[in-house]
Amino acid sequence: MRSVSYTIVFSTLLIVVLCSASGAQRLAFAWEKNDICDKFVAALAAHETSTIKLIDTDLSQTAIRSALGNKLYNLLAEQGILAANVAGSDFIMFVRAEALRRTSFELGDHYEAWAAIFLVDGRTGTLVSHQLKSGKGSTEKKAIDNLLSLTSDTMKEVSAVAIKSNRPTRMNTGNIQSVPDKGSRESAGFVAPAPYSRIKPEYTQTAYLYSVTATVEIEIELDETGKITQTQIVRWAGFGLDESVERAVRAMNWRPAYFGKTPQPIRFVAQYNFRKPQ
Repeated sequence: MRSVSYTIVFSTLLIVVLCSASGAQRLAFAWEKNDICDKFVAALAAHETSTIKLIDTDLSQTAIRSALGNKLYNLLAEQGILAANVAGSDFIMFVRAEALRRTSFELGDHYEAWAAIFLVDGRTGTLVSHQLKSGKGSTEKKAIDNLLSLTSDTMKEVSAVAIKSNRPTRMNTGNIQSVPDKGSRESAGFVAPAPYSRIKPEYTQTAYLYSVTATVEIEIELDETGKITQTQIVRWAGFGLDESVERAVRAMNWRPAYFGKTPQPIRFVAQYNFRKPQ
């Protein structure tokens, strides 16, 4: 109990400090702790644009890690909202980076330093932009240097996305049923929605190249006929997997939900797990 109270107090103090930053759109960073990621984030922060106010990277990293722990990838929307709240930001830039030894017909044996950038809207916790940057070289150092040379353009691209006025909102659910809890009174006679024929989302080539393991969750709304009215990714993965899930879900024909003998509109979450094929 004492450690939980300390975390809450500590995060609250950080909110007060971080929220003092001014600017139309405030951007905070959170990243995996390794040497390449540290260098990449530092280089990004050095290219602050006139349209985005960067919150102190060390403070934002500390605040977000105090709230989320060490897992800063493949997050739920609720975790994205929490990260933005503790950092006092409008957007969070989550970053992963590492160096790999590769071989190819064109370059032979070489190194690739890559960084995956996930821009999350703090209001909804949803992913609004995913970028994958790559630097290659005959040595690991050259590959990292080539990756770092991309940070100026990367910040410009991220800023252009962040300042767009049409920021996303969570789905307008209105008066619609959710899946009742098992064993509850509402669950009596409930028949869950289901596709007539399931389509497996593709494990993308990009995900394969970077050995991605992730879970994608998509919130789906069906009307009383089984027609999809809205969808939204509520646990993101990037690497093309979110789009793969969206395509598969929308390509399926769905049986509507039944409460007793009556079909009714419903909102539910479908989950898809991805792992590199062996």
